[in-house]
Amino acid sequence: MRCFDRLRRFDSTDDVLQNACLRLLRRLSAHPPADPAEFFGWAARDIRCELLDLARSGFGPPGAGALEAN
Repeated sequence: MRCFDRLRRFDSTDDVLQNACLRLLRRLSAHPPADPAEFFGWAARDIRCELLDLARSGFGPPGAGALEAN
């Protein structure tokens, strides 16, 4: 969350981890990774997507941080 400092005010690292794990489990249930590198690539992508989704929901037009000064 180093690059997403403003999110710390609204969400914790535990929230990010839990939601990213759920995303990864859904992906793994569809098909298994070919190798460990693919697994870790999926995990990194899911964490990044979760952070971006939290940023959009928190700082988009309907979000709680939308009126926060930059």
